[in-house]
Parts: sequence; C-alpha cells; structure tokens
Amino acid sequence: MFLLTFTVVNIAPTRQKLENDVFTISGIAQKYNCALKRLDWQQEQGFTSSLVLGGNAIEIQRGMTTSSTAIFIPFMTKELRMDGAALYYGMNENVGTEGAHHSELVGEAVGRWGTRRVRQAVRDHPAKAAARAESRYVKATAEHRFQTELEKHPDLGKNALARFAQKQRQKRQYAKQAREAARQGARAAEKTAVSAEKLAEKVAGFVKRHPGGVVITLACLLLLFTVQSCASSLVTLGNGIIGGIGASTYPAQDGDMLGAEAAYCALEAELQHYLDTYTSTHDYDEYHFDLDAIEHDPYVLISMLSALHEGEWTLEEVRGTLQTIFDRQYILTENVVTERRYYIETDTWTDSEGNTHTSSYRVYYDYYICTVTLKNEDLSHLPIYIMSGEQLSRYALYMAALGNRPDLFPNSGYVDKYITHTPKPYGLKLQPSTVKCRASALGSSG
Repeated sequence: MFLLTFTVVNIAPTRQKLENDVFTISGIAQKYNCALKRLDWQQEQGFTSSLVLGGNAIEIQRGMTTSSTAIFIPFMTKELRMDGAALYYGMNENVGTEGAHHSELVGEAVGRWGTRRVRQAVRDHPAKAAARAESRYVKATAEHRFQTELEKHPDLGKNALARFAQKQRQKRQYAKQAREAARQGARAAEKTAVSAEKLAEKVAGFVKRHPGGVVITLACLLLLFTVQSCASSLVTLGNGIIGGIGASTYPAQDGDMLGAEAAYCALEAELQHYLDTYTSTHDYDEYHFDLDAIEHDPYVLISMLSALHEGEWTLEEVRGTLQTIFDRQYILTENVVTERRYYIETDTWTDSEGNTHTSSYRVYYDYYICTVTLKNEDLSHLPIYIMSGEQLSRYALYMAALGNRPDLFPNSGYVDKYITHTPKPYGLKLQPSTVKCRASALGSSG
C-alpha cells in the first residue's frame, strides 16, 4: 500500500486558454468519477511538488496498491539511478530494491491466486456435492434394477453363459421389433403420398371449376399481406417519431429547471450589485467602467445543463456546473493604475526682524485610477468550447425544439424565433458558369 499525491500542471500562453484547459481536464476527470482540486492558493507548492525533486508540499494523499501506483511511473530505464537508496520505486540499478519489488509482486500474485482458488472452491462446493449425490443415486438405481431382474429371471445369476444367452435373445427381439417398425413406416409413407396426390387432383379440379373465386381469394390474401407490411412500417415510423420527441425533450423536472434558472439569475444579481456599489465599497480616486450587459437566455442555459448532464438531473447536481458556466460567461477585470501627482502649498512666516516671508513647495501624493471591465462572452457561444461532439449534438437537438417546452420560459426570444415564426429554409442557387476550378489552384498536375 502506498500514499500517492497526483499533481497535474497546466501551462498556457493566455489566461483564457488556461481556463479552457482546466475546464476540459476537469470534465474528463469527472467523466471517470475522479475529482481534481484546483490549488488556487498553493500554486508554488503544487508546481514544486510536480518537479522531479522528490519533495511533496501538498498534503493531499490517497492510498493505492502497488499495481495502481505503478501506472503513474511509466519510465523503465536504468539511467535513472543514484548512489545509496533508490529515489524512485521503478526500475533502476539498485539490486536490493529491485529484488524486494519483484518479491512483493510475486507475493501479491500468490495471494491473488490463493484467493481465487478458495473462492472457486466455495462456489463449486454445492455443484460437486450434487454431482457426487447423483452418481451414488445412479449406482443404487442400477443395482436395484439388477436385483429386480434377478428375482424375475433367476437364471441371470447362475453363470456368464446364461447371461450371454439372455442378451442374445434380447437382441433378436429388438431386431424383430425394428423390422416391424420399418414396415409400418413404409406403409404410412405410401398412404401419405397417395393422399397428397388425391388432394392435388381435387385442388386442380376446384381451380378449373372456379377460376374467378381463386383469383379473388389470392387478391384478398395479397391485400392482407400489404396491409400488414404497411402497419409494421407505420409502427416503425411512429416509434422513430416518439424516440425523436423523447430525445429532444428536457429530461429534468420543472421544479429543477426553474430552480436552476433562478440560481443563475441570483449569481447575475450578485454580480450586478457588486458593480452598482463598486464606488462606495472601494477607495480609489477615479473610476472608469466598461461593462457589457448582464443577461442570458434561459433556454440556452437549460439546454447546456441537459447536454452536460446526460439523463435526468436535479438542482443540487448542477450547482457546480452553474458556477462554472457563470465564470466562463462573465469575465471581470479590475486594473488599478497609480500616478504620482502633486499640489502647491504656500507657507507664510515672519522672521525676528518683523519681515514677512512667503514660500511655496510641492506636496506629492499617490493618485489611484481604477478601470473595471466586464465582458459577457454570450452564453450561446460557450458550448463549442466546453462540450464534446456528442454533447454538442444533444445541445443542438434541445435548442432546435426548445426541449419541447415553449411554455417554460415564454418571454425568451427563442420562442418567437423558433416556435411562433419558424425560420424559412435557406435557398442557394449556383449558375454552372460561375463554378470554375483551376488545376493549379487544386494542386493537381497533368
């Protein structure tokens, strides 16, 4: 058993790219039921722990077996070595460490083999006991039948010659019965052939006497088969339509969807309040604001949640996702610039002779200018950055039908765009003379 600390270092040229990478990695880990914790306040300790220095400054450990720990040691080279005790638990030239490692692997393999043998013996014990009981029953039954036959035919117990004669008589009797059965089968087959021939003659005579009735009967049978085929096709089509409607319908309950929308609106309201009271809660000399509108469409939000969380979800399950989406949509930056300024101060004083003097001098002070920028990335633009191909397909399906719930958020602009006024299909007309291809442009050669 080992205590393992697993660190992942993400490096990106921009903060936005770094956020995208961290979000993608977190999604992959969550897919395999793993949780990655961001070291927001331990960046230096995390980076130092990830270096090949043998030090661990992160107090997050998990117990793992030898085979599980070996996954995180992919190197197998003898150049990674040091004098004295080995630094890594992998393959190196420390013979004692390597021998202990192989001994441990052999011990674990033997333990697993013994465990499997014991479990297999426990599982097979009832079946083996039943097989032994069945064998004893067969032997006892055979002995009982032999004793019964021996009472009926005492001659069987006299000697081997008498038993041989009895077997020969039984063989002749069985052969006689087989010949009789063959003769009866031949007579039955002959009778069946004669009956089939007579039936065919009767059918042919009926068709000659009633040709119209036969045609009508065949037409009715053909119509019946056609109706059955159409019915099966309609059933398949109906199942496809029902499946399409089910796939494009929001899987969550109304209370959870309305609760998720309310929770997201609460996050936006908190951000708006922070900006409205910014000048009163901060102590700067000058403020500049460049703020985008704080808004989102509820159908885009619910479609994203339904695509990211496959199947029915609850409000408690998506609270973390709501915060992640909110952090990706609204990017708030605060930039403070300090300027060195001054003002003129004048002092008047009188000397010992009664003369009045005036002197002026500069008084320097720091002048703080704060620029607050809020960028709204537009919620409908985020899916392509945070979703996989399969999730994007589900998101597009939900948005195309608005989850089959246009009544859920009737004030949304998508209701008028997708439901009330259905968009017209685009038409593209190309004239043959306008489509030209040059061999040099396509990179082809004669």
